[in-house]
Amino acid sequence: MINDFGVPLTEKQQDILNKLIECRDKGKGISVRGIAGELDMSPSLVSYTIKQFEKRGIIKRNIYDPKEYNIILAPQPKVFYANLIEARCGSNGMLNEENVLEKVPIATGQFSIVNPDRVILVKAVGDSMEPKIFEDDMVLTEKITESNPQDGRIYLVINDNEALIKKYVRLNSHSALVSLNPSYNPIPITEDLGTRFIAEVKGIIRNGSF
Repeated sequence: MINDFGVPLTEKQQDILNKLIECRDKGKGISVRGIAGELDMSPSLVSYTIKQFEKRGIIKRNIYDPKEYNIILAPQPKVFYANLIEARCGSNGMLNEENVLEKVPIATGQFSIVNPDRVILVKAVGDSMEPKIFEDDMVLTEKITESNPQDGRIYLVINDNEALIKKYVRLNSHSALVSLNPSYNPIPITEDLGTRFIAEVKGIIRNGSF
């Protein structure tokens, strides 16, 4: 079987690849056992197939989350230039291209970047996400295709027409945007704030270093 990428695969290999693509498009990770359970295959077969995909350059494991896999659609340059944008919004709650501060060279392999067009680089403001993210850090985020945030992950969010970098947490009765700095109170997510999850944080560039 020759799939859409021009790669010969068996039927089971194609099923595993389709499951990885489905999870990528939903912005969520999945374990080997999770794939095996959903496709009614043995975990050893799924594990072996994924390793073969990596060797053949079909997929690349996210070094920051082993349950996430990037699908390689085409060869990517070793370096690309990302727009560094201020963490603020315009009147419509969108990140404004006119707020671009500079173009920053990014090594695609450093953050397992497959599609540079999905990258948003944001300059951090304030101390609410310390000790992970500090003032003036460049936060590399990747656009998500569905607003289906995963509990405990950090996102670039538009909330009440303001761009924020916060941890998403599900609580008993509601969800909230949480700062890592305990000096700041959680922000409950309510319909009137028009909260939108734009991208997931994938890495941090501090003082020019990864």
